[in-house]
Amino acid sequence: MTSYRYRWWALGFLTTAVFSVSLPATLLNVALPTLAGELGASSGELSWFVSSYLLALTATLLPAGVAADRWGRKKILLAAIAAFGAGSALAASATSPSVFIAAQILSGSAAAAVITTVLAALATLFDADERPRAVGVWAAGAFLALPVGPILGGLILTSAWWGWAFLATLPVLAAAVVGIAITVPESRSEDPATTRARGLLRGLHSLLSARFLSASAMAALGLFVLFGVLYGMPQYAQAVFGLDPAGSGLRLLTLLAGVVVAGGLSGRLTGRFGVRAVIAASFVVLALAMGVGAATIGPDGSPLTLAWMFAAGLGAGVVMAAASTAALEAVETSRAGLGSASFQVVQRVGGGLSALFSAGVLTAGYTAALGPLPGPVSEAARRNVFDGLRAADDLRSDAAAQAIRQALTEGLGHMLWLCCGVAALGAITAVLLLPRRSVAAAPAQREHTTTKGQP
Repeated sequence: MTSYRYRWWALGFLTTAVFSVSLPATLLNVALPTLAGELGASSGELSWFVSSYLLALTATLLPAGVAADRWGRKKILLAAIAAFGAGSALAASATSPSVFIAAQILSGSAAAAVITTVLAALATLFDADERPRAVGVWAAGAFLALPVGPILGGLILTSAWWGWAFLATLPVLAAAVVGIAITVPESRSEDPATTRARGLLRGLHSLLSARFLSASAMAALGLFVLFGVLYGMPQYAQAVFGLDPAGSGLRLLTLLAGVVVAGGLSGRLTGRFGVRAVIAASFVVLALAMGVGAATIGPDGSPLTLAWMFAAGLGAGVVMAAASTAALEAVETSRAGLGSASFQVVQRVGGGLSALFSAGVLTAGYTAALGPLPGPVSEAARRNVFDGLRAADDLRSDAAAQAIRQALTEGLGHMLWLCCGVAALGAITAVLLLPRRSVAAAPAQREHTTTKGQP
């Protein structure tokens, strides 16, 4: 398949599709206050706005992988992009929380099918020599969506109708559909164990190799740390520096730059030094970045913030790109869809655990650091930092506001130390569990690919 002349064009269109459908996962974080007012949503409904998308995405990954292997990855991909567009249009036109939640379920399910089929397609388009570079490009697109979501959402929400936050990527997706239809060959598995309904459990059993599980775990740990930064730093920017959603999103640009550089470096580094050394070293960079951030974060800011955030994006980006390559190489191409889906499930677990533990540690540290405050301010501050700052402003108490900001930075410092520990654990486990060099999976014996235009 490496002689297929349009494979790099295909990679560009596939990466564009993944980037576009990955944006809502983090865009919603800055859109919730606006949606609360526009749709009259309660706090419980707001939590479902986010969780319904993520739950639908996670639940659909494995079935989508099996469907792609059975009926054709290109067919499933194009249908999923169309379904995502329908979900986006429904979200933008929603007039009630229930309709918006239904739209998020549709969009999340469609995004799962896009993400898993695109990664599976890379396994059939590129061989072991080119795959690290291809996966690096894919990873840059997938991981860029994490910081770009808040940036794009913040800019739209502060200058235009909120619905454009969900419609803005549809023209890009339309262009991607045309490109995919022209340049991406159809592929599917003809292994009966994969295409039968019970192939899900039999296929999963075949994926449970030490190499696949280790690579998947490394990606999950990298995503855990990255999600922690994405969760904490926008709150820090808004509470401490008084920035609006757009401004807090723009402060993530240095993290974004690190991820971009990582996408270009990962393939070359892995080919030269091996997957184990590259992932372990990247986790060390990530741990050092988190340690510097935890030690220097404060209510007055720090000149080192830009540096450690760039290093965090670089370290996390290389970890996840290299781990993606290693995981794909452990899977036969006849089960590329199922393997991609399984890998994505493990990654999403890492992101979910990060949201749980990072939020918990930050909140616990913030609450514990709150000292004596005036009665109304104390009660509001213990609900959340923004209510506390508004109450302090109403009382015109600069001392109370400063104390709240100090407490937030202490909580954020605790969270960054947690991320530092997780990154250090990743470095140790990479050395212990990963192979020294990448080893390509054996060629699939029963893979059917239909390619037009191949010389």
